[in-house]
Amino acid sequence: MISKRAILILVLVLVLFPVSCGDNLAHPGTKIEGLWGAEHIELIAESDWVLIEYDCARGTINSALIPDSDGQFDILGTYTLGGGPVNLNAPPPDAQPARYQGRVIGNRLELTVTLTDTGDVIGSFVLVRGEPGYLYKCL
Repeated sequence: MISKRAILILVLVLVLFPVSCGDNLAHPGTKIEGLWGAEHIELIAESDWVLIEYDCARGTINSALIPDSDGQFDILGTYTLGGGPVNLNAPPPDAQPARYQGRVIGNRLELTVTLTDTGDVIGSFVLVRGEPGYLYKCL
C-alpha cells in the first residue's frame, strides 16, 4: 500500500514539474502574442500584426509571429526613426525594411533587429512576456 506521504510527493512533483521547466521552447505553430518588454524596447503582438516601440523609433510587422519547432522566427517588417519634437515642415521619416530574428524560450523573447538595406544591426534584446518596455523617449 502506498502511503499518504508518497502520494503527496507524487502529486507535488506532477504539479510543480511544468513550472520548473520554464525554459521550454515555444510550441511550433503557436503565435507569439501579448505584451513583451525590456529596457529600450516594447513589443505588442496580436494575431496578425506586431508593433515594436523603441526609445527613438518604432517598427511594425504585418503578420503573426509564429516560431518554428526550435522556437525561432525570422520575419520581415519595418523600422522607422522618430520620437521627440517633430518638424512640421519636414516630411516624416521613411520606414526602412528590417529583419526581425528571434527565439522564444519560456517567457523570454530574444530578438535581433537588422536593417535589410544596409545590414546595420539596430540591436539585440531579451524581452520578458507581460512586462512593459522601459523606454527613454527622445526629446
